[in-house]
Amino acid sequence: MAGKVNPVVPEVVCQVAAQVIGNDAAVAFAGSSGSFELNVMVPVMARNVLQSVRLLSGAASDLSSKCLHGLVANKEAMADVVGRSSMMATGLMKPSATSGRRAATAALVRCSRRSRRLAPPCQVGA
Repeated sequence: MAGKVNPVVPEVVCQVAAQVIGNDAAVAFAGSSGSFELNVMVPVMARNVLQSVRLLSGAASDLSSKCLHGLVANKEAMADVVGRSSMMATGLMKPSATSGRRAATAALVRCSRRSRRLAPPCQVGA
């Protein structure tokens, strides 16, 4: 398909996370199965810990170089999304505002799809 984005690297990072979680479970089990201060599971523990370190190191390096390097935030779009957030509608109000007034202001912002700073004063449920 033309224009299709194939997110291989993020998928690999998820696979690495699953493997590391499995390694952690194996290390926890091996650590709990020692007896008489002699743990015959130490080689299993060492192998899984070292494998996890290698996997995480490689995944972090690949994610950084192939996905994150050169990434630039769109500050205008981020400011617009934050400005239209219902969270901002209630966060910018006076602490003495009632929950009903906060809900009404959030509804007004949500319905008008405008920034709280640009929305008219709370006209809903005054």
